[in-house]
Amino acid sequence: MRGVVHFAGIGMYKEYHELFSNEVYQATACYVFWNKIQNEPAKDKELLAAFQQAALSWNTIRHSMMVSLIMTLERIFDTDGDTVSVDDLIKGCINEVDIFSKENLRTRKLSQPGFKAEWIDDFIGNSFEPTSTDLHKS
Repeated sequence: MRGVVHFAGIGMYKEYHELFSNEVYQATACYVFWNKIQNEPAKDKELLAAFQQAALSWNTIRHSMMVSLIMTLERIFDTDGDTVSVDDLIKGCINEVDIFSKENLRTRKLSQPGFKAEWIDDFIGNSFEPTSTDLHKS
């Protein structure tokens, strides 16, 4: 995510949300894969035997997943201005707080396939509409 290019016509929040979501997906995928490689062989003797036939390869893959996870988490929480971090995502939310309005929520929900319109008034009535002040507290 270093050297972020800003796209004309796309709001800061939307751009950062997409980039940040990709980073979260990457971190999650690395962790899940690492966790499976780390723990599944202990539960399955055949799998353990297969892993032992190519132990160096599996150890290298497992190590690579952990390094990738750590590097991705570093990018997510980095605040040096050279990456898109959770801090940038929150700033995007603050700058475009109107996208979180109840009216915009209503529009988004009604445009989703399968959303039952008869629920919309209760759904919107029970939803929280953040202000810039709320987002500054996070």
